[in-house]
Amino acid sequence: MNPSYCPIAEKQPSTANHYTMTNRNTLLTPETKDTLQALQTYILHNLDKTLTIESLTKQTGLNPSKLKAAFSHFAGQTIHQYIIQQRLQKATELLQSTNKPMKEIASLVGYSERNFYALFQKHKHCSPHSLRSFPVE
Repeated sequence: MNPSYCPIAEKQPSTANHYTMTNRNTLLTPETKDTLQALQTYILHNLDKTLTIESLTKQTGLNPSKLKAAFSHFAGQTIHQYIIQQRLQKATELLQSTNKPMKEIASLVGYSERNFYALFQKHKHCSPHSLRSFPVE
């Protein structure tokens, strides 16, 4: 296999999950659905910040167990999985469209540089450098 090959460079992840409404959401009230959609937007605009269950419950007004259960039901994945997915998707976009240093990209998506490399490799099965479309100055 080519060492600079990265499987995600060929197939970009879809952002369709952001507001996906499927049959699994029929048990959620319209108010809860609206709250969870607003939470997804909040998460997307705050990927560089520390996002904890406690901070997200403050945003939604839901208690932690209700928030975790409702979000999993709504999005088909845990809040933690959703945050990682969105952070890595944004990082992928930045890697392919900018020449920002790796440390800055890591910070923009809420990770230390060291944690960023490890998570990227684990979830994307390639190094962040292999996605670089622009040379770093």
